[in-house]
Amino acid sequence: MPEETLEDGRTNAPKEGDASGLYDIARRAFMREDWEMGADAYLAAHGAGAPPAALDRLLFHISRIRRKDDAESLAALKPSLIRSAKGEAVVRRLLIGPYFRAGRSSEAAVALEKLLEAYPDLTDARRQLAGIYARAGRWDEAISHLDLAATGSPKDPGLQGARLQYRLMAGKADDAARIAPDVSRRLPLSSPEQHVVLLSLIRGDRIKDAADVAARLDPSRLGSAQVAASATRALLLAGAGGQAIKFAEAAIAAGQDSADLRTNLGEAILTTGRPRDIASKALEHLSAAVAQSPDDPRANALYGEVLLRTNRHEEAIVALEKANAHEAINPKNRIYYARALRAAGRHSDAADQYVDLLQHTPDRWASYRQTVGVLTQAGRREEASKIFNDMIAKRAATLPDSFEAALADLPNRIEGAVVPQARLDWAWSLRQGQDDVDRAEWERRAKWGMLSDLLIIDWLECREHQAEEAMSLMSNLDRADEVFAPMREKGQGFIIATAHLGPLFSGPILLELCSLPSRWVASTPSIADAHYAASVISTSDQSDAQVVKAVLKSLHDGYAVGIAVDGSGRLGSPTTRFEGQDITYSDFAARAAHRSGTPSLFYAARWEDGRIAYTFEPLPTPEPREEVGPFSIRWRDAYLGYLRTQLGGLPENLRLAGGLWSCIRAPDSAP
Repeated sequence: MPEETLEDGRTNAPKEGDASGLYDIARRAFMREDWEMGADAYLAAHGAGAPPAALDRLLFHISRIRRKDDAESLAALKPSLIRSAKGEAVVRRLLIGPYFRAGRSSEAAVALEKLLEAYPDLTDARRQLAGIYARAGRWDEAISHLDLAATGSPKDPGLQGARLQYRLMAGKADDAARIAPDVSRRLPLSSPEQHVVLLSLIRGDRIKDAADVAARLDPSRLGSAQVAASATRALLLAGAGGQAIKFAEAAIAAGQDSADLRTNLGEAILTTGRPRDIASKALEHLSAAVAQSPDDPRANALYGEVLLRTNRHEEAIVALEKANAHEAINPKNRIYYARALRAAGRHSDAADQYVDLLQHTPDRWASYRQTVGVLTQAGRREEASKIFNDMIAKRAATLPDSFEAALADLPNRIEGAVVPQARLDWAWSLRQGQDDVDRAEWERRAKWGMLSDLLIIDWLECREHQAEEAMSLMSNLDRADEVFAPMREKGQGFIIATAHLGPLFSGPILLELCSLPSRWVASTPSIADAHYAASVISTSDQSDAQVVKAVLKSLHDGYAVGIAVDGSGRLGSPTTRFEGQDITYSDFAARAAHRSGTPSLFYAARWEDGRIAYTFEPLPTPEPREEVGPFSIRWRDAYLGYLRTQLGGLPENLRLAGGLWSCIRAPDSAP
């Protein structure tokens, strides 16, 4: 055999003697990573004329890669040689393993690619390679290899879950959601990987599909607390709040528990539960969530809200401070924090929060009113006046030149009017004598009614010098004068009990046009410049005790006092059960009537042929020696009866905002 030059620079000259056993010596040396001895034995055998087997050639090639740390030699490794040598184990042991141990992921990836070209069906090798590419941010390649691996092992839960997880980590939520239903069907229902299925569907905004998956799961046989948490979240987002609560409670009873699960359960109760459940169950679960994860911003935000609703203001401040430390410009959390500070009597601190919030919600008029009210309570009246006037100027700039033009423009604004669907659905269920009405047209008329009432208050506050334009809508006042006459003749105070129905803000106009000495309990700040503001008993900048005192004094002095019985802007306001819902309701008006011995009337304004008409109905008066408790119940039942009649009427007289509407919840529905 002629002399030949080998790839590593050595020469192979023919030698005499038997070469048997030299390749065995080389193999043993290579396997213990004695590269020099292995190469010497290999070359001796080759020089003696013994042809190397495929395995010998593979080992010798690996020795050259390892001895010289040669990237070119690694790139030149032929998958066909690996396959011919049946060298899967050798490549894993002598190349891939050492590269991993040395933290050399790039070289390990090259070796894995070579191995997979030789053996395409190696699932674990593809998983390893996908992991390397994922850590390098090469997501498309990582996902491609995982998908190929999953094709070969379709029932491997870990692989199926990883396919979704990698897509989420790569920011491909839509793609993850697309394949998630198929992945879910390949997994056992009790698999922990159902969590990432649900997470993918939620993040991909396929809420119904997520709820469908959750509905298939047995809460007593879940793979992990993560599955329970994400299933609860999916059901809640799909509008199945009651089902979400039952699912989470069953999972906890079965031994699954986590801060996320408790947080989602607490939110489900807070969002869809009855007020009594919020004060007990939501508080219990959110307290447990915060105990397990003390700094979690979402758990603390929800816990703070529940504490605020249950009048535990100091504790609410602590929880909301933690939430805001992580989400400093979350307007909802900041508003709750400001409310808690205010309720705790820290008016100046609350005012600072509201003033700062105005920078983030400059078009939310309710925030202006709250800011003005708390600034006034903090003694910062000049600042309050400036902010209130700024609000008036901004609102005025959006109004047409005449009230007639503003009213004519309302149909153009209906599409932009946002009303929670639960309110529309509930009101639709209460309608009377309107079986043939078109639902879409009915909703348009209902939204028009809401916008028309907001226009009235805008006009009274922002165009005071043109207030008579709104007053011209009032119908014949003879009926009102007839109702008020007996009390006026006696110089007697009385209560006008109303609700958030119809053109509510026309109430003060009516009393003024009737020249009736009156006061109206409302959120308008006492600092307002409009002339009607002088007749307002402001809930915006007075305490509850101050409001009660002002009402009783006004009744004693012979004033008519208007009270929206359903109108409290405070969280945790008292409620009563009515037509399948818990609506805000305060028995203050009934108790005031009993204590002062004054009569009371139910009042509601309504649109009728393009004008504002009025409903007046008598409310009970105390029987001799009747105690306040039984009287309050009689009074409430009469009030709710009149309210029910009004809610069954034309949609433009519903109003759909504030007061009783604030607590309306969607009935639980299956996904």
